[in-house]
Amino acid sequence: MSTYEGEPLGVQPGHEGEPLGVQPGEDLELNDEATNTPSLVAQAFQGWELMAEAVAETDPLLASLMSSGALLARAAFEEYVPGLLDELAGILRNGGLARSASDDLLGELAQRLWEPRCPFSWEWMLVQHQGAVGTFATVRRERSLLQMVNAVIREGLDPESAEPPEPVEPPDEPLGEWRIISTLERPSKIGQAGSLFCYTPQRGWRPRVRLEETTYQGITRTSWSSKPVERSQWVVLAGENDRDFDRREPPEFAVGLQNPPEFARALNTDEFVSSAAYFLQLDVNKRRQEMVGRFIEQNEQAIRTTAGVALNAAASLIPAGLPLVAVGALNMIPDLIIKTIQGILNRRIAATTLPNWLVQHTVIKIGRQPPTSAVLLYSEELPDNTLVGAQTINGTMQVVDDYGDFRVPQLWPRGRILHGATEPEAADADLPMVVPADLWTWVDVNRRPLVWSDSWESGRPPTHGFRVLLPFSPLPSGKTGKQPKGPHYVAALRVEVYYREVVPPAGQAHHWKI
Repeated sequence: MSTYEGEPLGVQPGHEGEPLGVQPGEDLELNDEATNTPSLVAQAFQGWELMAEAVAETDPLLASLMSSGALLARAAFEEYVPGLLDELAGILRNGGLARSASDDLLGELAQRLWEPRCPFSWEWMLVQHQGAVGTFATVRRERSLLQMVNAVIREGLDPESAEPPEPVEPPDEPLGEWRIISTLERPSKIGQAGSLFCYTPQRGWRPRVRLEETTYQGITRTSWSSKPVERSQWVVLAGENDRDFDRREPPEFAVGLQNPPEFARALNTDEFVSSAAYFLQLDVNKRRQEMVGRFIEQNEQAIRTTAGVALNAAASLIPAGLPLVAVGALNMIPDLIIKTIQGILNRRIAATTLPNWLVQHTVIKIGRQPPTSAVLLYSEELPDNTLVGAQTINGTMQVVDDYGDFRVPQLWPRGRILHGATEPEAADADLPMVVPADLWTWVDVNRRPLVWSDSWESGRPPTHGFRVLLPFSPLPSGKTGKQPKGPHYVAALRVEVYYREVVPPAGQAHHWKI
């Protein structure tokens, strides 16, 4: 995929709606050849670009408009990155970092935040995108580009589902609340004694582990092993304040549709695109990041406020109502900045060498239709790692690394697209699927995440659910890339999208939703 610098992106009348400088089948995703790791700003748009790839299967011109809208939002935010870095420098120095440490950290953060930069200015991108959207809509005579995007994404992945599903709520009632959530899998839903399996514990006396989750709401939840970890055993986790160490399902595990509100993020009804980030970290050292955690906690609100100012300023550069501009994809930037600062500080104090995992969730929500989500899995320590799937062959689930049979095979090694709600699961529902033990072992040996909930038969579309096994083991060190000895774990994760009616306030007799 490529861009053609200097050529307009508008649609030339008389050429069947083909945008100038964009070849059929291509979109405007930037090719960052200088690095394999995208900037944090570019990373925020990867879910949007994933959906643009699905659109490109049946409508490459519309996919090009989606990509140009992402470039516009990206360029607008990068306009305010220098001021944001200056503000962050003051926060870090006044918050307790030595000047030498803050200068070093800011240098690395600046590089991660916006290198490589967008090659176009926001002013130029605004003119190109406005003209392209206006001409495209006129040529195609479409009433709503957003409705078209939603339908084309579905058609690109599964032609039978091109027509949008009926709204969940009755048409004569207000909108309800759509929620997105990522969390550790509930052990009872995978038929196991836990969601974290230990292949090799840390050496030392009474080894223990700590698992830290940061939810889509930015809430950090911590679980500890309730007893010393043993080889080839399930790790029984207990909450920070949970004294009942015999519990196998502590409060930290969300319970599908019954989870409390603080675990999930409600989608705003006035946004057509939004995003959220979930982080999962495994700590095998008793005191890892104790000081780092305290520093982040004391300065987090100031960092979020400063990043929010930059986000609002960037949004003000773009006319309200201009379609296909993915400004909402930038919502995860404050979370990415905070976790990047935390990661840099951890490395400075020789903290854990285990990979950290990020679930990036980008959502398109159009009117009363159910949302369409792009879910990406990423590890900064393992940037080249790709997903593998599981396929049921002759009744046996097996690892599948070849996505050539699927309609958009380039999507699957990076993430998944979910249409509407995941399969609802009541507390007493049957197990979705018991993952064979050899697949857990495969993830540990091969150090690659495995998606097991969408087990395909050849030619069939995937299920709605997104459930994945994640490896935690020491990173290769030195030029040889030799695998060092150390702790090895595998964790089960789940991502859900669901609709929920909101309980009316006390005293209201009529049925009420938001």
